[in-house]
Amino acid sequence: MGNRQIPRWVEESEFDEKLRLLEAFFGSDWLNSKRGKTSIFKKLWSRRDYLASTELYTIADALERFDLPENADWLSEYRRVVLRYENRMTISQTYELLSAGMFDGSGQSVNLCDVGTPGYDFLISADEKRIRVSCKKLTASESELRFYKESSTLYKRLKETMRQINLNGVEIVVWMNKAQDPMPTKELKDALVQTLQLYKRNSQTSPRGLTVRFPEASIRAFSIRIDSSGWKYHSDYVSTIFICYSPYSEGEQKRFEDLFRRAASNLKAHGGFTKNDLNVIMLGLPVCVSIQQATEWLKGKLDREHKSIAGIVLNRVIPAKGRNLETAEVVSELAFIANPQQETKVREFLEMCFKPRRVTPATMICGNDSELWFTAGEERIAIPNGYLFQKGEIYHEHISGGIEYDFPVVMSGIHHHSIFYPERDKQALMVSNICPPEETFTIL
Repeated sequence: MGNRQIPRWVEESEFDEKLRLLEAFFGSDWLNSKRGKTSIFKKLWSRRDYLASTELYTIADALERFDLPENADWLSEYRRVVLRYENRMTISQTYELLSAGMFDGSGQSVNLCDVGTPGYDFLISADEKRIRVSCKKLTASESELRFYKESSTLYKRLKETMRQINLNGVEIVVWMNKAQDPMPTKELKDALVQTLQLYKRNSQTSPRGLTVRFPEASIRAFSIRIDSSGWKYHSDYVSTIFICYSPYSEGEQKRFEDLFRRAASNLKAHGGFTKNDLNVIMLGLPVCVSIQQATEWLKGKLDREHKSIAGIVLNRVIPAKGRNLETAEVVSELAFIANPQQETKVREFLEMCFKPRRVTPATMICGNDSELWFTAGEERIAIPNGYLFQKGEIYHEHISGGIEYDFPVVMSGIHHHSIFYPERDKQALMVSNICPPEETFTIL
C-alpha cells in the first residue's frame, strides 16, 4: 500500500491487510491528513522505508491479537491517546500492548487490564497460576536527545570543513573524555578543524590513522577504503563517516532507579500476593542502556522492601538491519532478574506461564545484550555503555570495468550512493539505498 518498502519476511498481501487494519482502527482520513499537529504515529505512517513498515506491521499485529470484546475499553483508550497526539503515552501504551502480545500463547493466556487499573497492566494465566505484570518504558532522556542534536551539528561542520580543504574519504571518531551536558560544541568544532587540517598534511603517515588528543575529547581520523576495484570517491561530493561517543550523563541511572521505584511501590500497593500469584515488573530500556548496565543499576534494589516483587524483566528492542538494505528484524533482548527471596517460587512459575514468543516473524528473542561495535580504519572497537551518534555518506563513482556494484555491509546511519555514466559524455546516474530518516524505532 502506498509504495512502501515491504520487509522480505512478510507477504505483500498480509502486509497490506495489516495496514488496512490500522486505517480502520485510527481512520484513514486522520492518518493521511497533513493538517494540524503531527503525532509520532502520523510521522511513522507517512514514511515509506522498511523500518517504518516493520513498526507498523508489529503494532497492527498486536492490535489484531487483542481485538476482543473484553479489551474494548483498553483499545478505545489507546486510540484516544494516539489521536490526541499524546506521544509519550502512545509509546508507553504501545509497549504495554506489545509486551502483552509477547506472552500470549504457548499454553498461557493474557488479559489486558481495564483502563485505570492500579498497580499492573496485564495478567498472564496458566491453570491456577497468575502473573501480574506492570510495564514501564524508559524513553530517551533530554540529555541523550541533546547529545544527538549537538553531534548532528558537529557532523555538518565536519562536511563543511572537508569541502573547504578538499579532503575526501575520511572517517572521524570523536571520543568524549567524560560526560558533558551540554557538550562543548564550540571547542569540539575547533578541534575537528585542527584534526582535519593535520590529517590532510599527514594522511599517509600511518595505516592506523591519526589520533589527536584535546581536553574535551580524543579525535581519530582514518582513510575509508573502497573495497571494489573500478570505483573511486566522487570529487563533487563529500564522502565521510562520523562517529561520536560520550559516557552517560549523571542523571541516567537516577531516571532508571526512579522508574523502578515507582513501579515497585505501585505494584506492592495494589497487587495481591498469594501462593498462586506473582508480581513482576517489565522495564523497557532505550537503545543506549544495555541490559548488563541496567542489571548493575538494579543490584540491591530487590531487598526486603520489595519482597512482594518476584522479579524484573529487562527488555530492549532494537532494529537489526539486513544486508539487502530493505529489511529489518526486531531484536527483543530479554533478561529476568529474580528476587533472591522468591527464587524457588519464581522458577516454578516461569516454567508454567512465562514463555515469551516472537511478536513478528522477524523478531529474535535473545537473553544477551547485542554487541555494539564500530569499525575505524582496520580496527574493530567495542562500544561501552553510553551515547553513540553515527552518520555518513559515501559516494562511489564508477571509473572502469563492469558497472555492477555490491553495496558494502550496511552500518546504521551510513548511506551509500553509486554514481555511473551509462554513456560517455552523458549525464551521470546515481543509485542510492533507501534509508529511514532515523535508524532507530520510533514507537517500539
